[in-house]
Amino acid sequence: MYAAWGGKAMRGWCNKIIVQEEARAALNQQAQATLKNKVEEHNEDHGDTPRKRATLGMLSAVYKRGIGAYKGNPQSVRPTVKSPEQWAFARVNSFLYALKNERFRGGKHDTDLFPKGHKLSSRSMEDKKEIRTSTGLEVRYVNNDDEDKRTLTGYAIKFGDVTTIGDQFREQVNSRALEGVDMSNTYALFNHDWSTPLGRAGRNMDLTIDDTGLRVDIKLPETTAARDLSELVKNDIVGGMSFGFTIADDTWTRNDEEMPLRTINQIERLYEVTFTPVPAYPTTEVALRSMEAATTEEDTKEILQEINGDPVEAQTTSPSSQQEEQDTEPTTVPQNASEDKPLAFTKVDALKFLLDHQK
Repeated sequence: MYAAWGGKAMRGWCNKIIVQEEARAALNQQAQATLKNKVEEHNEDHGDTPRKRATLGMLSAVYKRGIGAYKGNPQSVRPTVKSPEQWAFARVNSFLYALKNERFRGGKHDTDLFPKGHKLSSRSMEDKKEIRTSTGLEVRYVNNDDEDKRTLTGYAIKFGDVTTIGDQFREQVNSRALEGVDMSNTYALFNHDWSTPLGRAGRNMDLTIDDTGLRVDIKLPETTAARDLSELVKNDIVGGMSFGFTIADDTWTRNDEEMPLRTINQIERLYEVTFTPVPAYPTTEVALRSMEAATTEEDTKEILQEINGDPVEAQTTSPSSQQEEQDTEPTTVPQNASEDKPLAFTKVDALKFLLDHQK
């Protein structure tokens, strides 16, 4: 191996790389400890306010971006800063100041990392919004002699119905998913068109949660769009309802025989109920990202269980319940790993192996 690498002359280079990498690893552990202390100190004073609460994952992201900015955009670094770590911690301190005071002292940065509801957050709820469709819409008239009094009724959400989403996964809504959800600002639309709303909860639309799901009753206004919709429903041209929402909690379950099953445990916000001619369940990027995160976490657990010789347990995971686990990264390889099972070597591991087996 040494001959291939250049003979004994490479020994000094290998030792140098090992020292550098071990020093960097020690620094990373020290940085993590410092960031953890900063999180605890900040949350001790401000953690009771959700929009001002810090997490280790949040500050770690700011720190890593600071390291990257120092190396990739040196002109943005103040002349007094002498190392990437110094610049990264300066950026963390600036972020914590803005998190606490909801304003920056200087230039803005990392606005996508602020919690939901924070004044400086650039994250749009639209980025998390999903659309689903239910069937079962019907039209009825309050008075058959008065064509102007049109009432539509149907279910925008049906609990427990398992539906295939875009040939990617199956999905169902838990019967308790709407508990505590504020629907006072939910609108009724046609084909998701916000330019011509048809109704609003508490005004001309009632939203009722029963054993079946979310029932919608709407007295259509005297508008051209509303009259057109009633005719479309009456003639069986429109026969479905969609709902636009964001998720507070979901669970993914997998087995070898069927597609992954996503259970929506808690809806965060219900934006709209929409009358639609296409009762289809489109796949959304938000749902796919949630599935990918759950699948990745599950596969990682299975691999670690296999390395340790542990049996693989139930294959169920919830991204939202694993946030704390994702905030920290493992720093050691399991000590009881079987010798005949392959493990991924780090650069330091490989170099040490070469040095130990140079003969």
